[in-house]
Amino acid sequence: MPFLETIRLDHLLTYFTYSQGFKGGGFNGNTRSDVPTQLVPFDPETLDSFEWGVKTIGWEQRVTFNMSLFYGLYDDIQVSQIDAAGAGFLPELVVRNAAKATTKGAEFELQVLPLDGLSIIGSIGLLDARYDDFTSPSALGPGEIDRDGETFANVPKFQSRLTVQYSFPLSFPGPQWLQGWLTPRLDWFYRSSVHYQGPELLQAIQRGYNLLQARISYDFADDRSQFAVWAQNLTDQEYFQQVLPTASTLGTVTRYYGPPRMAGVEFSYRF
Repeated sequence: MPFLETIRLDHLLTYFTYSQGFKGGGFNGNTRSDVPTQLVPFDPETLDSFEWGVKTIGWEQRVTFNMSLFYGLYDDIQVSQIDAAGAGFLPELVVRNAAKATTKGAEFELQVLPLDGLSIIGSIGLLDARYDDFTSPSALGPGEIDRDGETFANVPKFQSRLTVQYSFPLSFPGPQWLQGWLTPRLDWFYRSSVHYQGPELLQAIQRGYNLLQARISYDFADDRSQFAVWAQNLTDQEYFQQVLPTASTLGTVTRYYGPPRMAGVEFSYRF
């Protein structure tokens, strides 16, 4: 085909999938001592999932490009929430059913090998996940909020990653087992903002952040040994990975932060 010859496409795969799944229901066990023990049930969750994608390899297997588009319809989706409790203001984790929710998005992956030993890998993820019909307690206190059209908790709309790695041989005077390959590598990651309980609780919103990692390794002894130096979170970005939102009960928000800038040394040997 003239078009495929122009872009020098080696392999092409396209697919479409439909699947239906469910998550079993259960009971919320009451562990508070101020009220009698009771079991409050929640229903099973179901999902109808549609996906169409393309996988390609071209330019003499030096370029790989994958793309997928997906769409999901949830019914009775299960949502975990911190609830206000009775006497003593004891917080309680419960599971509720939101009536309906919809997810839609796309993923793109690209790998390029422009030179021998040089690898450039990038990916982008787009996701729009929203409740279509859901009412739940406010994260700030008594009362309920209509969350129709609200995005899922801890689900970013945009994520991206870029990795650059270059491996090349080193040759120097000395025993043969010391000859090997040096591989420097850089990783960059971005995640857009998310909320962990609801948009109304500003202290539980993590804004978008970047992470930069670096690593340089030396493989020798017929690739059985490796010595590496690495560093994570080079820009010392401050971000949190999880939240315990008890503002409506205890008036506090506990945030669990990701690790700060760190560096280390590794040595490994494969027998």
